[in-house]
Amino acid sequence: MRITYSIGLFLIVVTLAIFWQIRNHEFVWNDRNAIVENLSPNRRAPSNGDDSRQGSGLQLSNPLTHAVWATVAGLSENPTADPSRKPDPRPFHIANLIVHILSVLVVFAILRLLIHDDWAAGSGALLFALHPLQVEPVAWATGMRELLCGFLSLISLWQYVKYALPVTVSAPADRAGGTASQKRLIHKRRFSGALAIFAFALAVLANPAAVALPVVAFVIDYVLFKRSLRHNALSLGACVTLAVVVIGVTQWARLQNLGGISPIWQRPLIAADALTFYLYKLFVPFQLSVDYGRSPVVVAQQGWIYLTWLVPVALGLLLWLSRRRAPYFVCAASIFAASLLPFLGLFPFRFQTISTVADRYLYLAMLGPAFALAWVVSRWQTKPVLMACGILLAALGLKSAFQARLWRNNVILFSHALELNSNSWISHYNIGVDLARKGAFEDAAQHYRAALKIKPDYVSAHFRFGNILAVQGNLDEAIRQYDAILKTGPVSAAVHYNLGNAFAVLNRLTEAVEQYEKSLQLDPASAAAHGGLGHVLFKQNKLEDALEHYRKAIEIDPEAADVHYSMATILGSRGEIEPAMDHYRVALRLNPTYSGAYYNVGILLARRGRLDEAIGYFRQALAIRPDFVEAHESLGRALVLQGNREEGLKHIEQALQILKIGHGAETAR
Repeated sequence: MRITYSIGLFLIVVTLAIFWQIRNHEFVWNDRNAIVENLSPNRRAPSNGDDSRQGSGLQLSNPLTHAVWATVAGLSENPTADPSRKPDPRPFHIANLIVHILSVLVVFAILRLLIHDDWAAGSGALLFALHPLQVEPVAWATGMRELLCGFLSLISLWQYVKYALPVTVSAPADRAGGTASQKRLIHKRRFSGALAIFAFALAVLANPAAVALPVVAFVIDYVLFKRSLRHNALSLGACVTLAVVVIGVTQWARLQNLGGISPIWQRPLIAADALTFYLYKLFVPFQLSVDYGRSPVVVAQQGWIYLTWLVPVALGLLLWLSRRRAPYFVCAASIFAASLLPFLGLFPFRFQTISTVADRYLYLAMLGPAFALAWVVSRWQTKPVLMACGILLAALGLKSAFQARLWRNNVILFSHALELNSNSWISHYNIGVDLARKGAFEDAAQHYRAALKIKPDYVSAHFRFGNILAVQGNLDEAIRQYDAILKTGPVSAAVHYNLGNAFAVLNRLTEAVEQYEKSLQLDPASAAAHGGLGHVLFKQNKLEDALEHYRKAIEIDPEAADVHYSMATILGSRGEIEPAMDHYRVALRLNPTYSGAYYNVGILLARRGRLDEAIGYFRQALAIRPDFVEAHESLGRALVLQGNREEGLKHIEQALQILKIGHGAETAR
């Protein structure tokens, strides 16, 4: 038992040594959308309409994963609570690493049950822990979906093996007719069976891809334990039923948005091509990328699918012929293939438009190679074999450490992807997102243009590129980018919202109103869209309608400073002084640099004869904006009325001087 614990501790230490670096990595790819935005309690603007997000609909398809992220955020400082604050990715990366380590220990437990050799099981678990194909789900925060699903699937499989594993027990007879040991064994096996079903249900809630687990359990049951099909049906009936229901629901949901990615007749060929690709990367784990660009369209155009199917078919025939001599290899290969069934392209999935294959899809499947290595070590415990195994695992660990470094940030990760696949439009896009977030708008625009050159109908690139153009003041071109989305679809509330903003700045108010209203039809809970529509209606002097939308905006987001300011302006113009001042004070609390709010509060106080307070507000407005003409003039008049004629006249003269300078500059132009 001491050896078992020592090996377990060794597995933890080595896994930490390789992956501990990821704790300092940034959010990459769609982490901010999948995690941060899904956890954000308030949406101040419509969602960004990013069609590349893997996290869309996360609460529906991966509710348990979402719950784990919410828990991680709650246990940390919850960086999503304040949208203005930079989110901290560290807790999410550490959570990924913890789940991976737990999975490694469960793999060790499964292999001990199947191989009956601690050192061999430890070797297999180490392969599972360190293979470079495991880097993507561990180093990518959003990879928690695959990690959590894999961990719970392994728990389920572990308990199922304990339930189904043939055991011989001999013990003194019990008066009730059985033996005490047999009764305890029956209770333990029933408990393990129930726990297996429960863990499987949780795995499905973490990621519907867990539906492949009953097939994996069947392989172990049938190939290793030699149990009949009838026994398998009885043992796995509940899991198979749940799997069928999940497959039906998820495929229905996917087809509502996807349509057919490839013809049905072509899908077995695509699946065989994907399996060949995975086998190659398993044995030659080099040039790993987040985007292999191996989509069904590309594979069909290149003609690969008419050749690559030969590899898995030939290997399958070889394994079938050797099933009696090498059942362990047959079992390992079957586990590998069965775990990949949801990801081979037999059923369409969203990421398949980018690539059918991805490293993260292999997470649970790596149990097969781990089992194969464990069996080899247990069968041939010779010095050359053990040395070769040690060298192999050390090399894989070093490669994983290097591979994990590529996940530090978007620019490093996707620049590497472009080196391997120059047509990776998703890489150009993500580099653009990162550069734009850092304020390098020109460089970001170049990458958005490159992405659109490769994929002209890429909605997200049009959207982000339009945002940059709007920030740079090139509103006409920004509108053209948004219009391109309207022509290709699908259209999000954010597209209409941004179009409304552009039209509002260009003073095309009727068009702005139309776009804001369309945005609100798609997303009625958008405080930003209500506020934007209110601002345009204010400009059109439709004050009652503007107030209605301002009230809705504040109800959704009480901390929208600009809405409080505009609402206070309308209320003040109608003589509702106290409500107006309340809203101005909220605006100033939220944005203390609001010079206009200080000035307007001063005006309202002056009208009520509270000159001392008014003068204080005028001075604060000028402290923020020294060239504020109206504030100088109003402060001067208030000081004169208060009896401080000399200082008052100085401020009035300063207002005239600013106006004179401004007029002179305008004349010169």
